[in-house]
Amino acid sequence: HLESLRAFLGLWVEKTGLPVLLCPEVRSEVAVMKEKVFDLLPPPVRERCVCMDHFWTTDQARTVYRLSRLVTSMEMHSVILALASMTPVLHPCFPEAGIKASMLRELGLGDWLSDVDHVTPYELFHAAQGIHLGHEAARGRVREAMKRVRATSDEALALFSSLLRIGFPGGARPG
Repeated sequence: HLESLRAFLGLWVEKTGLPVLLCPEVRSEVAVMKEKVFDLLPPPVRERCVCMDHFWTTDQARTVYRLSRLVTSMEMHSVILALASMTPVLHPCFPEAGIKASMLRELGLGDWLSDVDHVTPYELFHAAQGIHLGHEAARGRVREAMKRVRATSDEALALFSSLLRIGFPGGARPG
């Protein structure tokens, strides 16, 4: 996976010239990202990359994601934070992620989802390039997806609120 990630980063930097921030979502991956990804990048690619040397807060991540052109992550938390920040995403997920990955499909963003075990760096770059070159359209897709999220949340909260007012089935009430 990391070899594929390095190849994707190389394509991105070479073709777009845009910088990359490598920021692991999990504290235990900070050293791995530096040693197995950043340090092994070819020098011209590494010069366009910044590797976080510490774990960051959710607020820091959300600020960076809001200012980013694209967030690519194998972890769903970063995908959710990026979308909430109105930033397009690519999610090459692990099969072990289970049904979490279906969120992108349900939001109409299934083409931004791939199986990390079966996507090539070139396929991932092609998807990233599509977002990059059609950035306003990609952001529009994120806006529409987030409207669906808000509508679903509003429905769920209205249902919960009505259950609190009338009582739960069988007389049960939350503690």
